[in-house]
Amino acid sequence: MPQEYRIKWKREGDARPKTRIYQRRAPAEHLSLILEGRQAEAFPDKTPDDFACCNGRECGCGGESNAEVWERRNAEFAPLEDGPRIEVRTVGEWSLESGTTPASTDRDVDEQGGAA
Repeated sequence: MPQEYRIKWKREGDARPKTRIYQRRAPAEHLSLILEGRQAEAFPDKTPDDFACCNGRECGCGGESNAEVWERRNAEFAPLEDGPRIEVRTVGEWSLESGTTPASTDRDVDEQGGAA
């Protein structure tokens, strides 16, 4: 059976926790690292000393390094009050609730496949 992964976190000042649901564990772990401020681990292909987007003279970014961008973005968010927590559940088969019927089609079809 397939599994779903839910990541749940709450920042200081938030009224209630935020959640995201993923079908695979890797994206949930990736978001967890970002929320914890561990971008160097979340983006292993980016070195902290490299330029964030260009060589510093092409787009007006000012030539910030990845580490400077990550530090600035972390400072913009309130600290985590709770989490991030990754929860997992097994997804089961869909079933009808009691007292409901399947949705009808636009036209009724008889048992031989012809229109009624």
